[in-house]
Amino acid sequence: MRYIYPPKPILISIDQPLFKELDADPDVVGELKYNGTRLGLYVYEPIRPTVQRFEFWGREKQRLTYSPSEKVIECLNQIQWEGNCLVDGELLHFKSKQTKNMIVIWDVFVWNDEFLGKQTFAERRKLLESVMPVSFQTGEFKDVFLSRQWSTGFKAVYDEYTKIAWIEGLVMKKLSAKLIVGTTSCPDVPYMWKVRKANKNYRF
Repeated sequence: MRYIYPPKPILISIDQPLFKELDADPDVVGELKYNGTRLGLYVYEPIRPTVQRFEFWGREKQRLTYSPSEKVIECLNQIQWEGNCLVDGELLHFKSKQTKNMIVIWDVFVWNDEFLGKQTFAERRKLLESVMPVSFQTGEFKDVFLSRQWSTGFKAVYDEYTKIAWIEGLVMKKLSAKLIVGTTSCPDVPYMWKVRKANKNYRF
């Protein structure tokens, strides 16, 4: 598969009026922003019936020096992959002592060799929910899990979860937005926004 540069959200302040507007917008959901490494998980058709091949890439087209644990591989093999796939997420392994060998999945860009640029974020999310075990979608902070979403109450979520050292803030996304990716760099997109802890020089 050709490398795809993932989209970047727009940085805003939690004190801006826009934050409250996004909270009140029924087309917007909030997800946690982690202190991890942006992950492009490339999944290739199995060389044997039940053994997939996984590659772990960063957001700037760098192959990550990451050797997944047996548990992570076991979890990834429980997802009902079809053909060659690319999912977008975060690897929680390098940046915090509290998080090792954890993968949170946010989005899917390629499924069964098809680029999903014509599908909305809501449609791509439903695809992920249909192929991932229910246990990956309930609860939080497991070996491999689907990012939890909130439809409102973003400030309360921010206040609660940013008490955790390795939670940086929130990312808000439009459910109706269609995918924008890059071919040479990560594009800033008009359908994602992030708020993060003050006085932290974090990168998404």
